[in-house]
Amino acid sequence: MKKIAVIQTAFPGDVILATPVFEALKDIHHETHLAAVIRPESNALLKDNPNIDEIIVYDKYGKDKGLRGLLRISRILKL
Repeated sequence: MKKIAVIQTAFPGDVILATPVFEALKDIHHETHLAAVIRPESNALLKDNPNIDEIIVYDKYGKDKGLRGLLRISRILKL
């Protein structure tokens, strides 16, 4: 199965503004696994979104800070 990841690690307001992107992507690629890469404080905003198959929390200022965190996310996304 093809996987698309939308990386939105800005502030929660930016995540809210990006939510139509998830619906549009799911409409176009309805058989695709859609993942959202977001900061921890935005998790609650997307957790019940029916267009998102997976939420990947990226704590870029906490536990995922630096190169080690980027490598963790890249392994999850299989880049």
